Amino acid sequence: MKRRKKTKAAVRPALGGAAESREFLEALVPLMVDAGHSPKRLVAEFKEICARMKEPVREWDPADLAYVADLPHVLSHWHTDQHYTDREGKPRRLKLRGPGPSLSALIERVYPGGDLDPVVRALVRTRAVREHDGSFEPIAHNVLYIERTHARHHALLSVFELLRTVTRNCAADRRGPPLLHQTAINPWFPERHLPELHERLKRQAAELLWEFDRFMRRRESSRGRSEPVRRVGLGIYAIEDRAGPSVRWTRSRERPQTARAKR
Repeated sequence: MKRRKKTKAAVRPALGGAAESREFLEALVPLMVDAGHSPKRLVAEFKEICARMKEPVREWDPADLAYVADLPHVLSHWHTDQHYTDREGKPRRLKLRGPGPSLSALIERVYPGGDLDPVVRALVRTRAVREHDGSFEPIAHNVLYIERTHARHHALLSVFELLRTVTRNCAADRRGPPLLHQTAINPWFPERHLPELHERLKRQAAELLWEFDRFMRRRESSRGRSEPVRRVGLGIYAIEDRAGPSVRWTRSRERPQTARAKR
């Protein structure tokens, strides 16, 4: 009886991770090539940059982006749902577990069937929730990602979603109206006014995002309702770059005059 030779199992990347990385590159590379970057040069630069990187300790999980995206939604429910607010509309202190409104029940609405402890730790570490005498209360409307891993995931989420919006808007076979993608850029802004600018941006952006979040929250579909849903949102970011050289538009070359025109 012959023995079969043992063969090494082929290492295959996770389908979700491979699909997302390819989608990311397929959204970014065409934009750069259309702008004038050489594909051959991009390949060489990509190889050079990747050669300096070490293999990640933890394998990529596409659920990480959903995790950082949905964590602030716990606070949104806590600040707006009448089951978790008092008569004045302020968020109530909640016990971790128990009958009636609790932090575990609140988290279950956003992460159904998920592990409770990591979410609680994340809310406390991001300075969004404070624990006191066995109860929890929110101390912010948003989540501040301090840990490097969560901060990188949140940054990647922002870049990824922006690329998806741009790719959709630039698609030749796009169906429906384009998504919002607008910027306000001033090339000659004095550096001495930067602190005032960023303070105003943060204040007005926070007000706009919170109001928009309340709008989505009021129309949010319940999980028991069978209807198509999408992950939608609004992202705002500041732009600060060094002043570039003055743009000089060159005139297009005039066509040579014909003999009849010269006459």
